[in-house]
Amino acid sequence: DGLKRWQYFSQHFSRSWGEAEQKPLSPLSQEMLQQALSHIQFPTPARPSLFLTDEGFFELAWRNEAGLSIQIEFGSGEADIFIEETSEEFTISHPNLASELINRFGS
Repeated sequence: DGLKRWQYFSQHFSRSWGEAEQKPLSPLSQEMLQQALSHIQFPTPARPSLFLTDEGFFELAWRNEAGLSIQIEFGSGEADIFIEETSEEFTISHPNLASELINRFGS
């Protein structure tokens, strides 16, 4: 369950972690993820997955109706988006994230 993973990451990764001293969870990444979830309409068969990168950022991934991957990494003030279906890979600044998500993945 994604909410449980979010809570787990928030509780256990607020400081440096791992043998290589990976970065703690970014508060801005959390804020951007929360904003994104309020704008994304996931397709019925989608099972979104949530990951924590070594840089302390959240990455959200799911498959579209065609079974192709969509990934969004919520970085420090921007989001990196990959859409396998169109082979697009691009970066969106935090202020423009909501409108981009609504245009591409909104209901």
